[in-house]
Amino acid sequence: MIQLKIIKMLIIAFLCMIALSSVANAVTVKAVYAGGTTSYAIADDGSVWAWGDYGGVNNLHPVKVSFVDNVTMLSANSNGAAALKEDGTVWRWEQKQGYTNVGTGVPNIDDYDITKIDITGVKYIASSSNTLFMVKADGTLWVCGYNDDGVFGNPDFTKNYSAEPVKASIDHIRRVVVAFNSVFAQKDDGSWWDWGNNDFYVLDDGTTEIRYAPVRLNIDNVKDISPSGDSNILMLTTDGTVFTWGLIAGGQAGDPSVARLGVSADNKAIYYNFSSPREIPGMIDVRAIGSGTGYCVALNENGTVLVWGDFQQSYSHALGSLESYSPITVPGLQPTVMAISVGQGHSFAVESDGSIWAWGQNTNGQLGDGTVPDNPLVDPGKAKAVRVQDVTFDLNSEATIKPTPIPSPEKTSTPTTTLIADSSLSEAPDSTSLPSSTIIATHLVSPTAPVTDENVLSISGNGLLAIVVIVLGVIVVAGGAVYLFLRKRE
Repeated sequence: MIQLKIIKMLIIAFLCMIALSSVANAVTVKAVYAGGTTSYAIADDGSVWAWGDYGGVNNLHPVKVSFVDNVTMLSANSNGAAALKEDGTVWRWEQKQGYTNVGTGVPNIDDYDITKIDITGVKYIASSSNTLFMVKADGTLWVCGYNDDGVFGNPDFTKNYSAEPVKASIDHIRRVVVAFNSVFAQKDDGSWWDWGNNDFYVLDDGTTEIRYAPVRLNIDNVKDISPSGDSNILMLTTDGTVFTWGLIAGGQAGDPSVARLGVSADNKAIYYNFSSPREIPGMIDVRAIGSGTGYCVALNENGTVLVWGDFQQSYSHALGSLESYSPITVPGLQPTVMAISVGQGHSFAVESDGSIWAWGQNTNGQLGDGTVPDNPLVDPGKAKAVRVQDVTFDLNSEATIKPTPIPSPEKTSTPTTTLIADSSLSEAPDSTSLPSSTIIATHLVSPTAPVTDENVLSISGNGLLAIVVIVLGVIVVAGGAVYLFLRKRE
């Protein structure tokens, strides 16, 4: 009888060891970023982790980004990401020309061009696939990369490209959000300014003309702005209401009466186009917002998450879809969400227990649940939230208390369309550039080393701890077996 009890105790101890090993495997993070087909997180120690399409392969579990450390903020885009280090320096990595995802294998750092930007004293960053925006501690805004549609915000700079940061003609900047070539910046006094591409009235000035110099957005009490890669703008006010304007190509108006209008005689899709902000019905007490390709996400003060729009890039309609022209709650989430991150085709939510949940496109494993579809064309993603594996959120992180969505998508490829803009008709230009990301949370980055097999989570520092725990468990069981054997001989 005593021997049976001892055996039970040993079994329980072994199971506890296994449970501890799974906890040891988890990376504790303070920021999570939903990008295009890549997801990123910043760990408590400032290291950066990636899953999904990173290093030319599909990573179904987090992989350490070995060339960056001491990160405080990240801005992901469709070609890579930019990172801000604790020392105020900025690094950027971009996919090299001819970058190809081979599906499986070890991430290859040689697939990226890694650059340290010639700037110091930076406190905030944002990026598109072509341009990097950096706000210095003195409130000045500096930009490098491509100056398409005047995104540098400096009419005196007429070149199309600069590898060196160029100062924008605006000061006292707190933060910047960008999608494609439309730029929105918030000043220290809370006012918002915009410039750049103005297709579909996205700059809210009543025209569609490119703006080369920043002009104040004529709206007060704006808490956040989230532009998407398909020329739609989402805005959150300080009283918790939500507005939208620009191209309404996927039900972003949140109103079934303002959806796709049909197809014209020459076989072009017909959409609405708002030239000024329009309130989304029923949206009150909203804490945070985010925009993806054709869809929108909102986090309410009560912890629920609402989505609306067209999720055609994220799910197979035959397998279940979240497509809705009215806001609906995300299946699988508890009403305890503290922060969100919205990307091109997938999103993250942080719940009050520190767990991270994801839904949407999963073509490269970017949801982080350890799966990838056998046929992404047939089954591109998941309409119900699934738990992200191997990553937990630090509940003491500033991000969970003050979620700050930081969008940075680029222009998506949209069909040639006929638009109803108030009472006039206009045609949408065909675009082929891919969209990028919208981000959540608060921090990130820094570089120094090549990537190797040791960066895979299973044999990282946390992985080694897991192995040690399992070995100890085996020792306990083996010791118990020897003890029982000796007792039996007595």
